[in-house]
Amino acid sequence: MVRPSKLPDTETDYLDEQFDRFRQSSATDKEKVVEECAKHILALRQLDPKDAMYFELGCQKVRNWFNNKAQTLKKGNGRLPFKITTWNGERVFEAQKRSEIRNTLRAQAGQEPDASPAEDDHAQGSHLVGWNDMRRKMWKALSDSERDEYKETADEWNIDGPESHLKPILANRRALGWLRNMSSLLLQQCGMVVTIYGGFVDVNGEVMGMRYDTSDLLAERAPKDAPKVLKFTDNPEWDHELRKNFWAYFKPWIAGNPDSDETNNTNNAPEQSRARHVRSTFEFEFYDDGTPILVDTEDDEALKYLRRIDVLRQYLRLHYSCARGVATRSVPWGLLHSKPHEFFDSGMLPDDFPIQEPSKLLESQMLVLFKHIFDMETGPDGERHSAFRFSHYVVGKVPNERYITAVYDGRRPAPLLHLVRRLRSLSPILMRSLVLAAPPRPRKA
Repeated sequence: MVRPSKLPDTETDYLDEQFDRFRQSSATDKEKVVEECAKHILALRQLDPKDAMYFELGCQKVRNWFNNKAQTLKKGNGRLPFKITTWNGERVFEAQKRSEIRNTLRAQAGQEPDASPAEDDHAQGSHLVGWNDMRRKMWKALSDSERDEYKETADEWNIDGPESHLKPILANRRALGWLRNMSSLLLQQCGMVVTIYGGFVDVNGEVMGMRYDTSDLLAERAPKDAPKVLKFTDNPEWDHELRKNFWAYFKPWIAGNPDSDETNNTNNAPEQSRARHVRSTFEFEFYDDGTPILVDTEDDEALKYLRRIDVLRQYLRLHYSCARGVATRSVPWGLLHSKPHEFFDSGMLPDDFPIQEPSKLLESQMLVLFKHIFDMETGPDGERHSAFRFSHYVVGKVPNERYITAVYDGRRPAPLLHLVRRLRSLSPILMRSLVLAAPPRPRKA
């Protein structure tokens, strides 16, 4: 591949004007901005944007320019976002499919698959552009329903954090930079000097410590010819009793070792800190037609905000499964939000209701939807007089999707097809045995 060259001033001036729009766009819209800018630059060079090679190279140049400028700003001003990590569907896909991305790249390079994690990290760092291109290509190859599943997982991770095995990886890769940015932010905005000391369990299960303070920040920013200034940790007694007391109190929190002899404070460790909170499936009751009954209590207590999100998400997923006639793992939230009229008849939702993935709804909005469904399905006599329903479900990829009339055949959808999809990666022999063991499908007379 041709190494991208430096852009001329006319093109960088144009990209400077578009940079704020790029930064403020969602992950999907960022790619649209990149493509639009690439077409503009190709037009400036009097090249045909319909030529696939020119267009791909143009997109790569623009994408790299935007990303490099964003990284430069992050290093320069010590920004700290409200959420340290904001997950989207593509980032979740990358986190869960790292080995597949790595092995595909290695296969292209004529190397053996299944590199060690250390080799993986080195490869990604050395060939970041290739890694990102491969991830983006594999992401675009997914179906809309598969991408919706990853986006739904991203919404959950933005509330609860990622899966437990990913947290040590983030700590190793990102935590020091976040501590540096936090120290810079507090110094610049508050005039506050800090020392930050933390602990975590690494990928090998070992308890590790990490430290950063304002003197480290100032030492990093000092000119090369400036006189050396002693740092906080140059004092041999800087941590006198600090680490001992820190670990005595916090080690049970992260290591989950209540029998340790190192501490008498094991009761300080909250139970939820020893393992990632896993949301339990809500136990719905069902109408005779197989659709779930929505309620706003659990164990005789009113649903709290986060649990209400879980319940509404599962309720709509079950209903969408009934509409399709087969169990589904995800609802097409993006299309549901942009084209609700394709999925619901008039009156099925409250007026002007912004239906979308439940974690993006305000609690007040969820309460409105719950009440609307209660009023619709339960009359004054407590009997069901009308039913919440999807009118259609979607098949195919945008922009060629089609909307099919909902099934609702009175049966709860069997998860067999969904199970088979998840087992497609198994050996052909096992798949053949599953097919042979399946009961015969009924035939029409």
